[in-house]
Amino acid sequence: MQKKLLEKYKALRELVRSLESCIVAFSGGVDSSLVAKVAFLELGNNALAITVVSEVVPKHEIENAKLVAGDIGIKHKLLKINLLADERFKKNDEKRCYYCKLKIFKELKKIKEELGFKAIVDGTNYSDIFEDRPGIKALKELGVVSPLLEAKIKKDEVRAIAKYLKLRNFDRESYTCLATRLHKGQRITLEKLKQVEKAENFLRSKGLENFRVRLHAQKLAILEIQKKQLNLILENSEVILRNFNKLGFEKVAIDINFRESEK
Repeated sequence: MQKKLLEKYKALRELVRSLESCIVAFSGGVDSSLVAKVAFLELGNNALAITVVSEVVPKHEIENAKLVAGDIGIKHKLLKINLLADERFKKNDEKRCYYCKLKIFKELKKIKEELGFKAIVDGTNYSDIFEDRPGIKALKELGVVSPLLEAKIKKDEVRAIAKYLKLRNFDRESYTCLATRLHKGQRITLEKLKQVEKAENFLRSKGLENFRVRLHAQKLAILEIQKKQLNLILENSEVILRNFNKLGFEKVAIDINFRESEK
């Protein structure tokens, strides 16, 4: 690693070490994986990774989190949360992410107090504060520590450090919850979430990576892909249409301007 990045990494380790014990909000993505790795290196059994299992998290993401936690060696637990029980969340307005984080981290705070941990940490990085992230407000309100943010480690630096530490997911695509596939104002239901999850699982089975299926007006699916993936979509267009029709979509549109930073 370059000297400047190595200094940030050392600062990250010192920050986590100073916490003495912590719960890591662990999705299995590269950000929370780096935090979990450092927490395990510095705190050992005084660190616990917790992955939320909810309606907005696909099964493959839970399995990935289990795999990565096993690689790291950190203690790992799953926490079931029913987000659809919160009417404010289902409303899907501009504060959806805030209500989601509020509910999740309140539950994590209860566990922290019950088990005697001194802090809750998450994977918010320095690049995140320059994007629209309403959930960060909830983290601040609940006193959640964001080590990557405090160490001013950006997304590309997260990946570089993760590679240095030989984390298997250092270059894994960023993933956002299924609720982000519904445009703001469209009510969130379990049926819609499952519809999107099945559609994305099908495309993934065809070799597609780093994409989104957006649900518009219930029966229109918009595939957000990278331009280089267009040929793969066109080669499989007939089977994709048939499968999407079975899932309840009447039309499928393609947007080739997808970027990894998009939600």
